[in-house]
Amino acid sequence: RSGIWLAVDDDGSGFIESGEDQVVTRTSTRAWLVKGRYDRFLTEHNSLYLTAVASGDKPAGKDFVGGGQAGYSRQLYKDDKHELKGEAGYDFSYENRTGDADALSIHSVRVFLGYEGTVSKDTGVLGSVESLHNVNTLGSGDSEVGPLEDTRVNATAAITTKLFENLSFRFAFTAKYD
Repeated sequence: RSGIWLAVDDDGSGFIESGEDQVVTRTSTRAWLVKGRYDRFLTEHNSLYLTAVASGDKPAGKDFVGGGQAGYSRQLYKDDKHELKGEAGYDFSYENRTGDADALSIHSVRVFLGYEGTVSKDTGVLGSVESLHNVNTLGSGDSEVGPLEDTRVNATAAITTKLFENLSFRFAFTAKYD
C-alpha cells in the first residue's frame, strides 16, 4: 500500500488552507506468480518443453492470469562463455480481468531467442526476446481482432554477480509490448 498526500482547494479561494489536505491510501502492488517448466531432452541440443503459469495482479486489472506453453527448444550455439537458444511452440493464455470485462482466452504461436554469457568467473549476463502472435479471433463486435493481429513481445536483459559463496545480486530489466 502507498499513501499520497493530496491537496484540494475545496472552497475555491485559490489557496490550500487548513483541512484541505489529506493522505489517500491505495493498494499499489499485489502481484503473485507461480511458474513451472519441464524439459524432455531428445538429444544434447534438442528438447521438448511444457510450462504452466498462474498469476494475478489486481491493481493492474488482472484477478487471475493462467496458461501454458508447449514446444521445441534447440541449443543453437554453445562454447565456454556463450550459449544461444531458440524455441518455437504454442502458447495459451487466460486472463480474468477485474470489473465487468469478459475473460479472455488467447491461443498463440510462440517464438523465443535467448542468450546467456559469462563475463567472469562470478558475473554473467543474459538477454532474451519472446514474441507471441494470436491465432484465434479476440473480442467481439466492432472491437474484434483477427488472427495474427495481436502481437505481444517480452524482452529481458540482466546481469548477475556473485557477492559471497551463496549470495548473488541480479539487476534485470523487462520490457513488455502488447
